[in-house]
Amino acid sequence: MPDDLRQRYANALSRSMSPQTGFAEHVDAILAVRDEELETARAAVLEYENTITWFTTCKGCAATLDSAYAETVRAEKAEEALNGAQEALARVTALARSLAATNPEMADLIAETIVNMPGECAPGAALALLDPPPEPR
Repeated sequence: MPDDLRQRYANALSRSMSPQTGFAEHVDAILAVRDEELETARAAVLEYENTITWFTTCKGCAATLDSAYAETVRAEKAEEALNGAQEALARVTALARSLAATNPEMADLIAETIVNMPGECAPGAALALLDPPPEPR
């Protein structure tokens, strides 16, 4: 048993020792130290498993790969959302052209409606989602 761990057990026992405490309090004190040790060991094992998953022995490299993977997933979701918005916009535009072609008297109204859409509904608003303003530092 490492000296540091032995000392932590001794400190836990000395804090629990008094005429009013019983055996259960002593055991609880030791188990609290053991639980801290187990949690630290679990965290280390998870970190090592992550480096093995990325086929590397460098924990920093594994963290960089985790970050790159998360960014790739985020970018793919954003691209998928943009593609969906572009498809929806194409359908709306096609519908507007179809309506304008079948109802020439409504062509001006349709064009005016598209131009005067609220900002979040305007065709260019979907593209603005890809280029948000920088976050303040």
